[in-house]
Amino acid sequence: AVVSDDGVTVTGKAEAGSTVAIKDADGTTLGSAKVAADGTFTVTLDPAQTNGQILSVTATDAANNTSLATTTTAPDTTAPATPTDVVVSDDGVTVTGKAEAGSKVAIKDAAGTTLGNTTATADGTFTVTLDPAQTNGQILSVVSTDTAGNASDPASVTAKDTTAPVEPSDVQLDAAGSIVTGKGEVGSTVTVTDTSGKALGTGTIGADGSFSVTLTTPQTNGQTLSVVSTDTAGNASDPASVTAKDTTAPVEPSDVQLDAAGSIVTGKGEVGSTVTVTDASGKALGTGTVGADGSFSVTLTTPQTNGQILSVVSTDTAGNASDPASVTAKDTTAPVEPSDVQLDAAGSIVTGKGEVGSTVTVTDTSGKALGTGTIGADGSFSVTLTTPQTNGQTLSIVSTDTAGNASDPASVTAKDTTAPTEPSGVQLSDDGKTITGKGEAGSTVTVKDGEGKELGHATV
Repeated sequence: AVVSDDGVTVTGKAEAGSTVAIKDADGTTLGSAKVAADGTFTVTLDPAQTNGQILSVTATDAANNTSLATTTTAPDTTAPATPTDVVVSDDGVTVTGKAEAGSKVAIKDAAGTTLGNTTATADGTFTVTLDPAQTNGQILSVVSTDTAGNASDPASVTAKDTTAPVEPSDVQLDAAGSIVTGKGEVGSTVTVTDTSGKALGTGTIGADGSFSVTLTTPQTNGQTLSVVSTDTAGNASDPASVTAKDTTAPVEPSDVQLDAAGSIVTGKGEVGSTVTVTDASGKALGTGTVGADGSFSVTLTTPQTNGQILSVVSTDTAGNASDPASVTAKDTTAPVEPSDVQLDAAGSIVTGKGEVGSTVTVTDTSGKALGTGTIGADGSFSVTLTTPQTNGQTLSIVSTDTAGNASDPASVTAKDTTAPTEPSGVQLSDDGKTITGKGEAGSTVTVKDGEGKELGHATV
């Protein structure tokens, strides 16, 4: 007895006129036919047997005597059913499921590489160990192949994605500080954050593995940015970093003060920047660094105590300089003593040189002010006196700056062009030997006779 290749008929030989019956392993009759006069038979099976089934064949004669059964095996041309209940373990090491008992189960990746195989047990279950483990969302193909070589349709299963993307590479920030570009895992989301963790922009990595993220706020002050790639399963890469170019000048220093001694300038500015203090001519008087708390203290090489206006500039590490802040030194320095002091011949005008902008006051020996004036931009002054000084008076000339600091006095002596007043109270003694009276102190009194002959003299 032989089953045809298509499993539709069984042919063979038996006693002529007998009836041949074909049964399956369960005893179900699949077909029967009478044996021809030449002893041959052909039995059509319903259903066709194409899966390697073992069939029983008996012949029964007209007297109802039945022969011993012979067996024949159907050809196996039926592929196993597609594996079911297929699951990848959380660690990506094993695949389990159900398939045709005795069939060989193979697991392949998207490229067709076999990652592992096994034989389905008698109850149809299987466990396949994968090499390597699949932990990155890979789509796997599961095929069951029977002993006749018939392969099932593939079942597919997706591995859990527990693998973080690789750190983004080739990360760059454009000159304007607005766009971050680079490369990473296709389909993952790139997030750019600042040092505080604030998101500045997101983007998706394209099919070519590149990305471009436009930032909500341009970064132009040397900020360090973090760039992370997160896949669709939520796994985040290690962060890549990129540093913005620093093209932003620090803000102008604030709360700038100069101590009473004129030696230390303090204030606040951009952390890490260098503070430089200069005078009006641009000469540097001192430098210092702004500390982590944003404050600075600069000791000056030369104390500033004469009302100088100082410029205070903060320069960051990239060389960007702030607008200057200014601070004015307290004026505790007296002007220098006026120089080249002269009184004109008429005794009315005192001229000289002194500190620009200061006020010149001319006083007599009693301290009475005789006149004032301001020293001009060329450093000279001219003071007109309220009362001409023509009698050898000694005058005091003092320069007082706008802060009230007074110089040491200079002095000038008036020419004496004024005759003393006529002596008064003049008397001659009874003996005619002495004359007494009053006159200008310090002057010399001379007594002459009618002919002009000097008779005597004395000092008042």
